[in-house]
Amino acid sequence: MGKNKSCDASTRQIIVNLHMDHKWAYRRIAERLNCSVKKVFNAIDHYKTHGTVENILRKVRPRKISPREDTLIVRVAKKDPSKGSNFQIKNEVFSPDDPRNISSRLIRRRLVEAKLFERISRKVPLLTKQHRKKRLLFAKKYVNWTVQEWKKVLFSDETKINMMWSWTRSED
Repeated sequence: MGKNKSCDASTRQIIVNLHMDHKWAYRRIAERLNCSVKKVFNAIDHYKTHGTVENILRKVRPRKISPREDTLIVRVAKKDPSKGSNFQIKNEVFSPDDPRNISSRLIRRRLVEAKLFERISRKVPLLTKQHRKKRLLFAKKYVNWTVQEWKKVLFSDETKINMMWSWTRSED
């Protein structure tokens, strides 16, 4: 057996049996099993502390905020998407004298858990009533056009197209 830091439950059981039943010293057990004295000490200490040689699962750290507060964070973020700053959301949900010391990072993690990711909203030109009216008139005017008539139309995205030559700068 190598001199690594941990060992499996069966090896720990052998170590505990040799120490408890046969009253062997740590060094003698380490020499017999070809492992470090520290490993023997840790195995016996683990048995004395937990009453078993099996690995004990660690407890998860408790969450700083409750599920109700998680819901409140999400609600504030959805209600006003312009509140892009996690700091602003934090100040609205929690009081400044809250002893739990809630971080902006925690707010961001809760929003990501709720599938709300930080994005910059696209600026879209607003359509006025006049725009809508002109669109409707255009649609009504050309509703009966055939495919052949539409093939004669050149659709453009306002990009300048030069038919003969290019208007780019020439290198001197």
